[in-house]
Amino acid sequence: MGIHPDFWKEFPFQDHLQTKYNAQREPYTTAVTNLRMVNSGRIDVFPIDKRIGSFTTKKMKLANVTHSTGIEESALF
Repeated sequence: MGIHPDFWKEFPFQDHLQTKYNAQREPYTTAVTNLRMVNSGRIDVFPIDKRIGSFTTKKMKLANVTHSTGIEESALF
């Protein structure tokens, strides 16, 4: 997958002052909010410690959240 060289200079901000996020970006700062986003399908991945993620997912009774043990080798090629 190729990414345009200027992509990372601007992403995730709209302006050069880096004060306004692009419309497709919604920054969230808590594990609870991010796990809700995974559960609803709004985001695909949220990196979190397995123990914390499992505990929080069970506590919140989220049915659509699973964990991965890592990147499969076939995904690297």
